[in-house]
Amino acid sequence: MRVSRSGARDVVGYVLIALPIVLPIASVKANRLASGEAVWLWGLGWKGVLALLAVPAFMSLAALLASSSRKGANPYAILRPLWSLMPAAALVAVSSLTPAAGLAAGARYGLGAGFWLMSAGAVLLSGARRVPLSALLLLAASLALASLSGYARDVSLFMEFESRKAMFFAELSKHLKVALLSAAAAVLPGILLGYWCHASERAGRLVMGFVNLMQVLPTLSLFGLIMLPLTYVSRKIPLLADLGIRGIGFAPAFIALWLYCLLPITVNTMAGFDGVDQTVLFSARAVGMTERQSLMKVQLPLASPVIFSGIRTAVAQNLGNATIAGLVGGGGMGSLIFLGLAQAAPDLVLLGALPVITMALVSDAALGQAERMIKVAVLHGDD
Repeated sequence: MRVSRSGARDVVGYVLIALPIVLPIASVKANRLASGEAVWLWGLGWKGVLALLAVPAFMSLAALLASSSRKGANPYAILRPLWSLMPAAALVAVSSLTPAAGLAAGARYGLGAGFWLMSAGAVLLSGARRVPLSALLLLAASLALASLSGYARDVSLFMEFESRKAMFFAELSKHLKVALLSAAAAVLPGILLGYWCHASERAGRLVMGFVNLMQVLPTLSLFGLIMLPLTYVSRKIPLLADLGIRGIGFAPAFIALWLYCLLPITVNTMAGFDGVDQTVLFSARAVGMTERQSLMKVQLPLASPVIFSGIRTAVAQNLGNATIAGLVGGGGMGSLIFLGLAQAAPDLVLLGALPVITMALVSDAALGQAERMIKVAVLHGDD
């Protein structure tokens, strides 16, 4: 029997949310560096187990109602984003340990493999084919509410956040700045290069060879190629150094990320223009359109969904790649990740990594929704 793609996705999701049965959901740690003693599902107490099972029980009821309903809206399909509440429910469950365990000064709870795999399963189940933006926003809001309500006060990850709150928001601001500005700066050059590749086969070979080379160069090698000339130029022209253009810091990170963004935008632009139906172009010429009018009123609108898909890929990719800015003093969440690695503090690494993953997923979902709207607008324009 053949299993649909969404069905296979659901099976994986259900398996993952059941893993806390065989994997520890948390650990009691004497300090931020200790590995800790495992806490299993049955060690949460009845209050913790009830909190953890609240979301699966509610969704099971919705699935039962959906199976018994013969007409009308499917309640389970409508409520699927509520699966993203499970990580917050698990935090509440772990918080139930506090009175019983009586944590000593400096002790805390770590989140175990069962928690992370269950959270991944809940995110998978929140959408039939893709993770919806509503589920991601609900996940972020529920975790923030759990933290603000005090349920996460003894969880190591949140304790790391509290002790480095000012640094966290400062590095988050730098991360967004370098990632979004470099992606935005790559849009126009990427579109122009993509159109040039479409219009000229020779240009296509040259340009695609260059952008592919930038993509496959090791990160540290690319930084070396960028840092050396920037250092030389900043020493020769002090004004550039005063403006912040040096061999380390924002400038090399910006240039590296800009180069990484060129490939998806250029490739998608070329593919978008190549995919325009030739009969449409013949019709445009037949009604008297000039080449420029045909480009602006016919080719560009028809190619825009594919072009926007490249921009979407570049932005999501850049939000992840911006962690490398921490290697050259450019700041960003990579600074927290590398600091955590240097201190052998896994929760500090997670404090830097989780926002990056969240930002990439949210941007991809939001821009994916915008891409679908553009496709609809183009189809209606054709009608």
